[in-house]
Amino acid sequence: MIPSDSTEDRGTLPTIITCIILLLLISFSGCLQSYSGKKAPKAAAGVLDLREWDFKKDGPVTLEGESEFYWKKLLTPDDFRAIHTIMEPDLIKIPGTWKGQALKGRKLPGPGHATYRLTLLLKPSDDLLTMKFFEMSEAHVIYINGIRVQARGIVGTGISTTAPAYTRELISIASPGTERIEMIINSSNYLEKLGAAKIFLGRDSD
Repeated sequence: MIPSDSTEDRGTLPTIITCIILLLLISFSGCLQSYSGKKAPKAAAGVLDLREWDFKKDGPVTLEGESEFYWKKLLTPDDFRAIHTIMEPDLIKIPGTWKGQALKGRKLPGPGHATYRLTLLLKPSDDLLTMKFFEMSEAHVIYINGIRVQARGIVGTGISTTAPAYTRELISIASPGTERIEMIINSSNYLEKLGAAKIFLGRDSD
């Protein structure tokens, strides 16, 4: 005969399971970084002012707001430095695809190529800053402070000259003490995939 479970045994097992769950929750919460809960600023007219933002205390930020936008143009840092190419930029909301956003009274199509330009103002710190790119599927070239730091796929001006690429990676973009970052992104998307990027900026150690 197999003896039946005692009342004590039946009560012990749920208690053990509960303790294990509590220990796992405590361990998991201990791994999470605690930040201030401060609301991150948004870019206005192509400038994101982070001089009041402490990445160690306040955490990483999502680059969002208004970015300079140059439709049907693939501009380099040299173009922006050249006096004869200075032009009044359009503005576009980031993150998100350009498709459907209004430009000069008309909605942008999905296929196309363009240049984004965003200036970040930073409070000097001892931290190395890193950008994390998510959901970026179009071909692109990224310049940080005049230096080409990444190229994925082939940026072109039509479907025959463009080759898309998927990006989900980190780029170290600012050394300690940096107070200003100019980010320029050449982008082309003629296959109407994601066509957008979500970019996070934070400390390399986070």
